[in-house]
Amino acid sequence: MQKMMMNETELATRWNISPKTLQRRRSEGRGPRFMKMSKRVVYPIDEILD
Repeated sequence: MQKMMMNETELATRWNISPKTLQRRRSEGRGPRFMKMSKRVVYPIDEILD
C-alpha cells in the first residue's frame, strides 16, 4: 500500500530544506497544499509530485 501523505520532516528531507523553511512558506501562502491533522501538518503526495 502506497503512503498517501507526507509529514513536514519527510518533505523537508526530500526537498533538502529545513522544516523551518516549510513553516515559513506555509505562513506566506507558498508551497504545496497542506492539511492540519490536530497539531500535525501533512502534505498529500499528489500535491508534492505536481
